[in-house]
Amino acid sequence: MRVDALRLQVDAFTLQVDALRLRVDALRLQVDAFTLQVDALRLRVDALRLQVDALRLQVKV
Repeated sequence: MRVDALRLQVDAFTLQVDALRLRVDALRLQVDAFTLQVDALRLRVDALRLQVDALRLQVKV
């Protein structure tokens, strides 16, 4: 009976570790998504700067 109880404790601990690994994976995915959003915003800013530059060139002509 004692061995069975220890096995159950090991199984419970293993499940907790697996759950923590899944949480870490989820957090990594959230970081990746946030990084992609930041990259997209930077590209939008670059595009707006190019539009401003183009407008300035039109005004100079």
